[in-house]
Amino acid sequence: ICNQCGAGDGLDLIKRVNNCDTTEAALLAADVLGIDYRTTETPEATSQKREQLETERQRREQERLKRAEKDEQQRRDTFSRQFDDMRRKAVNGKSDYLVAKGVGDFTFPVLPDGSLLLALVDKSGAVTAAQTITSHGEKRLLTGSAKRGAYHAINAPETTQSILIAEGLATALSAHLIRPE
Repeated sequence: ICNQCGAGDGLDLIKRVNNCDTTEAALLAADVLGIDYRTTETPEATSQKREQLETERQRREQERLKRAEKDEQQRRDTFSRQFDDMRRKAVNGKSDYLVAKGVGDFTFPVLPDGSLLLALVDKSGAVTAAQTITSHGEKRLLTGSAKRGAYHAINAPETTQSILIAEGLATALSAHLIRPE
């Protein structure tokens, strides 16, 4: 490359021809000259970097798990406090909602405002979620309820030959009246 007129050097020429910046021009020149600019680290440095990245990833994962565990405990505590408070206020009785649905012969915990309090349990039998159902049929999960895997058994004998699954309480009670076993 001629530099007699002082118009620039080889990188400047590459920049002008390719309409790019100095770094990109240097990378283009390195490609043409066969210079592998991507392997500037030694294998040892690469291995150390990989180990550092893995250690950092593991540390972040540990922190994430601790946060998730703490959040889960807070969710359980919030739910337990709210459910215990509502359960103390409830009295067993007939729900206007179930009476309106034609299955009013069953008793459930009923709150002072007339809402039914329905506890949902997990496979161990622990209450993990609860739902209120107003006399108008409005359903609300209690804050912090863990609904996944939770259910309400209408008739839970030790051994069963058949299981009926229903989406709602009134439907389940209707099915229970048809098949009480």
